[in-house]
Amino acid sequence: MDRATATSLASTTISACAVAGLAWMGGGVPSVLAAGIAGGVADRAAGRLLGEVRDRLARLRGLPANHDVARGVRQAQIQALDRVIRDFAARRPDADPAFAERALAFCREVQGHALGAEVSVNEDLTAPLGAAIQGILAGPGTGLASATVAEQIAGMVETAVLEELRARLAPQPLPPAFEAQFRHGADALPRFLDAYGAHVTKAISQPGPFQAIFTAGALARIEGLGFDTAEGVQALAERFGGIEAGLGRVEDAQAREARLAAARHAELLAAIARDKGVPHDVLRALLARMGETGVAEAAIEARLAAKAEEYVALRAELDRRGNDRPEAAAARARASRLLDTGDLDAARAVLAEGRGRLRALREQTAREEAGLAAEEAQVAALALRYREAAALYEEAAALVGFDAEAAWGYLLLAADRMQAQGGEYGDNPALREALVTYDRALSLAPRAVRPLDWATTQNDLGNTLARLDESGDEAALQRAVAAYGAALEERTRERAPLAWAMTQNNLANALLALSGRGDEAALPRAVAAYGAALEELIRERVPLAWAMTQNNLGNALLTLGKRGDDEALPLAVAAYGAALEERTRERVPLDWAMTQNNLGNALLMLGERGDEAALQRAVAAYRAALEERTRERAPLAWATTQNNLGNALLALGERGDEAALPWAVAAYEAALEERTRERVPLDWAMTQNNLGNGLATLGRRGDDEALRRAVAAYRAALEERTRDRVPLDWATTQNNLGNALLMLGERGDDEALPRAVAAYEAALEERTRERVPLDWAMTQNNLGNALLMLGERGDDEALPQAVAAYEAALEERTRERAPYRWARTTANLALAEASLAAQHGEPARLRRALLHVEGALEEYTRLDATYDMDIATRLRDRLRAELGEN
Repeated sequence: MDRATATSLASTTISACAVAGLAWMGGGVPSVLAAGIAGGVADRAAGRLLGEVRDRLARLRGLPANHDVARGVRQAQIQALDRVIRDFAARRPDADPAFAERALAFCREVQGHALGAEVSVNEDLTAPLGAAIQGILAGPGTGLASATVAEQIAGMVETAVLEELRARLAPQPLPPAFEAQFRHGADALPRFLDAYGAHVTKAISQPGPFQAIFTAGALARIEGLGFDTAEGVQALAERFGGIEAGLGRVEDAQAREARLAAARHAELLAAIARDKGVPHDVLRALLARMGETGVAEAAIEARLAAKAEEYVALRAELDRRGNDRPEAAAARARASRLLDTGDLDAARAVLAEGRGRLRALREQTAREEAGLAAEEAQVAALALRYREAAALYEEAAALVGFDAEAAWGYLLLAADRMQAQGGEYGDNPALREALVTYDRALSLAPRAVRPLDWATTQNDLGNTLARLDESGDEAALQRAVAAYGAALEERTRERAPLAWAMTQNNLANALLALSGRGDEAALPRAVAAYGAALEELIRERVPLAWAMTQNNLGNALLTLGKRGDDEALPLAVAAYGAALEERTRERVPLDWAMTQNNLGNALLMLGERGDEAALQRAVAAYRAALEERTRERAPLAWATTQNNLGNALLALGERGDEAALPWAVAAYEAALEERTRERVPLDWAMTQNNLGNGLATLGRRGDDEALRRAVAAYRAALEERTRDRVPLDWATTQNNLGNALLMLGERGDDEALPRAVAAYEAALEERTRERVPLDWAMTQNNLGNALLMLGERGDDEALPQAVAAYEAALEERTRERAPYRWARTTANLALAEASLAAQHGEPARLRRALLHVEGALEEYTRLDATYDMDIATRLRDRLRAELGEN
């Protein structure tokens, strides 16, 4: 039972007993009142008495805590209850001794605290009692059922006292026989209310506040009694004298019994000491303890004999041990000596102290072993045996399970090693095992107790979820963003600036990945988060963390560049270059390789927009990355760079470097050896798409088999690159599939051309001008190509649609932004205009076609795009001939 409940129950019983005291002091002891006060007090006198009780209740409710009245009432109540419990135990030796022991212990506890604890009258009880009395006084009729009223009051008092005792002994019930004796008495033994009246009489006999409140006023001058305060006290003594004398006689009898018991105990102690060899001091200590706990006299002999046996067994156990640690042996020796003197509490304290020392030694040993396990784990991780390292960290955490913070630290390291296993080897089950370990770590670092450790775990959990997203678990990325957001609630800039900045960086990474899934709002949030991180991750303070964030910022800027922001690409190249100033190959070889790979990506995009020198630099950057990103060390990262190298080589091949094309196809096929559909389905689909691009370019050079393989590769990619999962990537592959089908159509496959148009139109459903303007322009150009070919084969409606598609593409493919792409589309527009001119005999349209091709030829010449120059020159010459300008 909690302290608040105990205090409430105590206050209730004080109030109830105070009400009883008011009634008794007027001669209203229920049994007396039932028979008629002083041999026949009229009901009218009882009514006055109740009115006085009502008035006194109002005064009791105004008493401050610890008033003398409250103290006196509590003392009298507990003394009376103690009396009834002892009488019951003596009268009923067959009753459960545990009840008497616990009940008397409660009485001792209350008696020991009554003078120091805060006790008060409970208004919740006195107020309704006063109202009830008022109701009786105001009731109908001229007479009152005095005995009934008195018994009602008595019942409330008895119930309050019993309920407090019952609550303190729960779950052990009160014996029914005890409740009966408590309410009605037994033989010559008084019931509780009689014993309480006797104890109140003693208190009221001495001048003071307690006497005054119960004897002053009308209670001392009730009609038919006619005595003042002094006479009232005398009358009370006479009224309760018999009870008090009876109690005295009981006490005398108990004293005699105590003397007889002492003699019996002495004989018992001597017999047990002789028979069992137990020291007298020990037996006396045990006997005293039994008296303190209220063991019934009839049970003492058996209980003492049993305890003597326990002592003998304990001493034998203490003496038998001989190979203990010195600390344990010393504690046992001291405890044995104290046991022999009967000082049980001191012996227990010595053993507890010894246990504490052994626990400290055990914990020290466990910490040392855990440290060795952690160092072994580091060696295992150094050898790329990440699973073994994680198992060792788990073992270390188990060893220090008594220290939640230390165990948490080891669990984080175990999860980190499993994350490395998953990230470097594409081991998705390892990543999921890491999530389970992080959940365990969170339970050891509650947010309310260790908020920063909780935030650290949330941050690391987010890192693992982001890795899972790379393997195709789409829900993991949203969970990663949520985990980083949770971490930032505790990892504030004010509290932990560097940790805040690192989590901002990680959040930005996840948002950047989300932006690749079609979440347009995520990309600017990512750039903002990287910028926030760099406010604290200063190069002079944390050079490698600064370099990491510069690298990541470059990734976000590169994504902006992909979506048409021409200014973002040079900024991305600059960010990667800055990162490489600190991420050197000597210091962090794998991170250096990662940034070289990313730099290659930015240079590749610049190259695709006409900067041929950037393409050559991209190839060099990818090949540099592969010097450290080996297949053995980091198979998936190696595959990523192989894929990217293939992209750069393909771009060079499209510009006329025929030797680069087979190398591009070989790079894609190498990447697919590690980028499997089962391990990384979306990356597998990306590389299948890119392989299709390489094969399609070879097909454009006349390799029909390569062209058919390209169509198969694109269709394979679309099995994972679905519109729902990755809408922009799906659109890209639809566009590429259209390109391959278009080339098949060029070679006589008439069914392929409508399928190409359908693929382009599908791509444009996601490749919108608002979302990805340059990609939208590319697909518009490609759609124009397919429609142009249909028009040239007799579809009159297709040619105007082709012109419209090319003109739409040129709204974004401007000469300033993407000169090479502008030249290609302008040359295509010239072909469409020329076809329409031939179809309808329009010289003006033919003249426009010539202007278009001459513009394209100027740009090809400037860019030294020889292959395209040859095609454009032949078209220009043909148009001039048709216009008669040769």
